[in-house]
Amino acid sequence: MSRPWHSFRRSGWRSALYAAIVSCSFLWLESSVAMGRRHSIPDLIEQAELVVVGTVTESLVFRRLPSGSVYTAVTLQLGETLKGPWQTPIEILVPGGRLEEEDLAVWVSHQPRFFLGERVLAALRKSPFGDDRFLVLGGAEGKVRLHEATHPKAGDSALSFFQRVAPPEQREGSPSARLKRSQNPFDFLSIAVHEQGHFAGPLGDLYNNAEEGGGAYIECIGSNNQEKTMYGVIGPGSTRPRDLEQADRLGMRALYGGLFLPLPTGSVNENLFAYFCASGSPELTCSSAACEPRVHWASIPVAYKIRTSDFSAEQVQLLQRGLGVWNRINGSSFSGDYRGDTEIDVASVDDNVNVFRVSDADNSDDNAVFTGGALAVTSFAWFISSGEIADSDITFNHRTDFQPALPVPPTPTPDPDTGDGGGCGTITPPATPLTRSLGLLLLLTLVTFALARIRGSVQPHEAPEEHYSDKSHFFL
Repeated sequence: MSRPWHSFRRSGWRSALYAAIVSCSFLWLESSVAMGRRHSIPDLIEQAELVVVGTVTESLVFRRLPSGSVYTAVTLQLGETLKGPWQTPIEILVPGGRLEEEDLAVWVSHQPRFFLGERVLAALRKSPFGDDRFLVLGGAEGKVRLHEATHPKAGDSALSFFQRVAPPEQREGSPSARLKRSQNPFDFLSIAVHEQGHFAGPLGDLYNNAEEGGGAYIECIGSNNQEKTMYGVIGPGSTRPRDLEQADRLGMRALYGGLFLPLPTGSVNENLFAYFCASGSPELTCSSAACEPRVHWASIPVAYKIRTSDFSAEQVQLLQRGLGVWNRINGSSFSGDYRGDTEIDVASVDDNVNVFRVSDADNSDDNAVFTGGALAVTSFAWFISSGEIADSDITFNHRTDFQPALPVPPTPTPDPDTGDGGGCGTITPPATPLTRSLGLLLLLTLVTFALARIRGSVQPHEAPEEHYSDKSHFFL
C-alpha cells in the first residue's frame, strides 16, 4: 500500500540558515568545476543513491499538496540491489497520471513510463519533497526495461550491469559516447518548436527503438523518425526541429482538419506520428491506428501567456514565432493567440492559464521533473471522458545553455533594515547586539560544518545546479 503523503516541514530560521549555507556552497562548488551534461552511464551510477532491479507491482495517482501537482507513485518489489541499502518495496514518483475520480489525466513529457508487471533496472535518487520516495535519475535514461531472463551475473557491479543492458547509444565506446565535447549551446527556437508540438496537438514524442524512449516507445512507432520535429532527442547546435516534416503536418491535420485515421505509415515511415487517446491505456497512440475521443483543444484559437521576465526579449519573439510554425499548416484549423505577460511561475493543471516559463531552482515540482537531460518539458491535462484539454504549460530548464541565452537572474539586494536578500542572501533573527554575536558564531560554525560536508560526501539529492550544454544528445 502507498504511504500517506507528508509535506516538507521547516524548523525555524536556524534550519533555513543551514539550508541556505549548504545550498549556496554547493552552487559555488559546482559552477567552479564543470558544466553539466546528459548523464553518461558512469555519471548515473555515481550520482544515484540506489541502483536496483525490480518488478512493478502497484501504482497510485495522487495530488501533492499544497501545489496540487499530479504524480504517480509506482511500487517496485526489489529483486536485486546493485547500489545502496536494501529496502523493499520502494516507491518511485513519476510526474503525471490519471485521476479517474476527477475525470482528469495529466501527462508530462520526457518522463519514464512504468507498467504493471514490468521488470526494470533503475538508477534512483531521493525525491525533493522530504519523504522516503525516489525519482528516476536522468528521467527516461535512468530506467531500462529488462527481459525476464536478464539478471546481474556473479561479480556484476551496478556500472557493469547497466553498461551491459543499456541502450547501445549510451554505452561507452559507442559513436555517441565517443563524441568530443562541443561548446555549442542548444538552439532555443528548435527546442521551442518541438515542445510547442506537444502544446499545439498535442503530438507525442517519437523514438527509434524501445531503449531510446525509456518506456515511452510503442512498437507501432517503428524507426526512421530522426528527421521529424517530434523526434524526442536532439544534439547541441542542431536546428533540425525548426522545419516540420510531412508527419508533423499530418498530425495536425488529423487533429484539427479532415484527415481520417488510420493512416498508412509510408514506405519509410514518413507518414507516422503519435497522438493521444483520451481514455486509452497507454494514452500514446500511432497514426496507423484510430481511437476516439482524441486529446485535443476544443476552443480555437488557444490563448497562451509568456512569463516574459524569464526570457530575453528575443526569446519572447522566438516563442511566438515557434508557435506560428504550427499555426500555418494547410488543412489544420489550429492557431494560438498570444495574450501577453503573466506573473504565474508554476506549471499548474488547475489555473486555466497556459503558460510558457522557465523552471525555478527553488520549486520542488520543477526539480522533480528535471532530474536529467531534459531541456524543456510540456505538461497538459485533459478530461478523460471528452478528450478536451483543460490546461497546458511549457517549462524550459533553467540549467540549459540556450542560443540565445536565458537572461541571468538578478542578484537580490539585501534589505538594509532586515538583511534579507532573498535566495542565498543573509537570513537573520531579530537584531540585537547579543543575537548578532550569537548569529555570527552560529554562522561560522555552520559554514565550517557545511564545508566539511562538501569536502566529504555530497549526497546526490543535495546535488548542485547542473547546466546542460556540451555533449552528445539530449531529451527535448
